[in-house]
Amino acid sequence: MTGEIKVTKRILVNRNVTISGAEEGKIIRGTTRDHLFYVNKDSNLTLKNITIDGQKDTYLNCNSLIYIDNSGSLTLDNGAVLQNNHSNQVGSAIQAPSGFVLMKGGSIQDNESNFNGGGIYLGQAATFEMRGGTIQGNTGDG
Repeated sequence: MTGEIKVTKRILVNRNVTISGAEEGKIIRGTTRDHLFYVNKDSNLTLKNITIDGQKDTYLNCNSLIYIDNSGSLTLDNGAVLQNNHSNQVGSAIQAPSGFVLMKGGSIQDNESNFNGGGIYLGQAATFEMRGGTIQGNTGDG
């Protein structure tokens, strides 16, 4: 994928999906304040070489960029960037009350939450494994 895609309503991931972009590939928050991606039960979203941008200078008090439902999973690979989101919920970039998050590379950066988890919120039933990448510049007020 190259260029920019504006998301205007939540994208439901209900199977295994990989989004891989070129250096300029970017998915940005359009008019929706909902989660940009909702990873459903028994589904996986893999991101590689793509930037997901919440446009916090334009859209405040939104949901997280990515929500992981029960038994869903997210894989962040090299070049995946989750950035610039402002959430009125826990976990501005990733909200995972359950499920699995694997960070093999990429970055979670410059996200803000009015509650806990400026970058990531993991519930008691969630698992996070970090093999690479960076998490930086995220803030939470909880």
